[in-house]
Amino acid sequence: MALANTTLGAAAAATDKSITVAAATSIAAGLYCTCDGEVMQVTKAYVVASTTVPVLRGIEGTIPIAHPSGAQIQFYLLSSDIPTPGGALDTIAPLAGRGRYVTSITTSAEFAPRNDAQDELVILNGTSVIAMTLVNPLQSMTGKVVTFAGNGIAAHTITYTTVGFGNVGANADLVTFGSTQANTFQMMAVGGYWLILGGFGTATINVTGPTVA
Repeated sequence: MALANTTLGAAAAATDKSITVAAATSIAAGLYCTCDGEVMQVTKAYVVASTTVPVLRGIEGTIPIAHPSGAQIQFYLLSSDIPTPGGALDTIAPLAGRGRYVTSITTSAEFAPRNDAQDELVILNGTSVIAMTLVNPLQSMTGKVVTFAGNGIAAHTITYTTVGFGNVGANADLVTFGSTQANTFQMMAVGGYWLILGGFGTATINVTGPTVA
């Protein structure tokens, strides 16, 4: 179980040797922490109660990646306390023989898939609405599964302008997360288009024909 749960108070670049946290309660030198799948360890140089935390980046088989302000971070006493599976590798975190890349989003943005067939997890941080727009996947990405997951309660939107899910046009182009429960939404790249796999929680998916709610 995590000793402390907080968020990043400022964005962290992949090359940064320290991170800024929103709250320093229970943080101490030697603790391990995870953020968007990357595992870090607080160094001996840490000053108690400081929100600037010097860390060793990309340990336990993970690599340093950039994290936005507001991303969630958890601190653990031992590396063995960190829930499995492990964090993001360069492009993958092994999950039953298939990879998954983790991206953390705090503000509205366009989602362009990585140019590979590995699955992706997009974490939508916080309780402010984030509007995501989609671009077409390449045909070579067929089979890639993308999961959008809100770690807070907000009516996030995912828009597939013009093309629409399943290539049916603008009548099937909008996913709206419910505003009373954290939600997830999954889609798969098939033949150069995004197809709906499912929505979980109170998400509503505006499509023509069969719907998922």
